[in-house]
Amino acid sequence: MLSAGIATPDILFATDFSESSQRALICVKHLARLRGATVRSIHVIDLAHANGNYNQCQDNALRGLRRVRRELRLAGVKESANVINAGTEARAICDAARRYQVKLLAIGLSGDSFVISATLGSVAKGVLLKAPCPVMTVGIRTPDPPTHKFDRVLYISEADPPCLGAAIAAWPIKSCLDAPNYVILQPGVAAADIPDTPGIYPVEHQGAAAYVLNQAKQLAPDLIVFGLRAGSYLDALSPSSFAYKLIGGAPCPVLTVRQTVARVTPAAPAE
Repeated sequence: MLSAGIATPDILFATDFSESSQRALICVKHLARLRGATVRSIHVIDLAHANGNYNQCQDNALRGLRRVRRELRLAGVKESANVINAGTEARAICDAARRYQVKLLAIGLSGDSFVISATLGSVAKGVLLKAPCPVMTVGIRTPDPPTHKFDRVLYISEADPPCLGAAIAAWPIKSCLDAPNYVILQPGVAAADIPDTPGIYPVEHQGAAAYVLNQAKQLAPDLIVFGLRAGSYLDALSPSSFAYKLIGGAPCPVLTVRQTVARVTPAAPAE
């Protein structure tokens, strides 16, 4: 995905101009430079919270998006015309991703920098569950700015070969199986039931999030790629779920690839 030379915009960056969006923009700039991708930015005016001041909200959004566009240009990133939509935020963002046929949607997570935590609000949940493409979330723990090449990747997936395959297709790197790749077992599935494959480590579903986050802390990846099946038990986004804990607690950006909606163009492996 994100291969160079694609004429249409590759990345849709959804911003509300918050601190978390700024952190996401830093990662988007780095990623776009790395892969030669084009970035289109979007801001959604939620009519339910506009309090009848739509024109003022639109003016503020235009100024904010001009700043984002200028920042992208100064960073040497190819960028496209910005988008302002009105309506339900998650739906409007996902609709724009479909309309512009982007390969990646990037958003920042809300969080509290004082307690170093991130939360999945209704917008993030809606985007993660309904986006027609992989979604990169950037939480409050993400280093600022990243100085690497997104080549230290930790793959996590369900114990289902297509899920891991979709994750690797979304972010191909050389010898990705030389690094640890964790498959999360469904309840009732034992590790012994998983074929012994070099580089693949099964993790019991009980306490899986805490284990994987601890491994991520030790391995210090640049990116976590999370492959899963839409509608599966890992796809739940309640505060107690694996996905919620992983995405909110990750020490780096998380690229979520839901197998049934993944529409990726494999890129050349990173050098």
